[in-house]
Amino acid sequence: MDDNYRITVDISPELAAAVSEAVDSGEYASADEVIAHALREWAERQTESSSLFPKVAMTPEEHDAWFSKEVRDTLDRVSSGATRLMSHEEHLSRWRTRRAELLARAGGGK
Repeated sequence: MDDNYRITVDISPELAAAVSEAVDSGEYASADEVIAHALREWAERQTESSSLFPKVAMTPEEHDAWFSKEVRDTLDRVSSGATRLMSHEEHLSRWRTRRAELLARAGGGK
């Protein structure tokens, strides 16, 4: 069974040339390998630099430490004024407005 997920992306001619060069040099067997490697490295950097992408394979203790840090950091940002809390109603109102804007831009209806 194939666990891969196929997507299609458009890249610049410069990136396409770099991918071809990596394959032609023998460093990679295919363009798929080049792109997959680049995406794995990107995901790893995101995990290291952003708490929005916590490690997938965390122990419960690691998850608790990560989550506690996120809560502390958020409360610190609220206390300092860098972030403000909003009510559920305000959030829904903003979400509905944004959704309507995106649907209108996409030519969608309701």
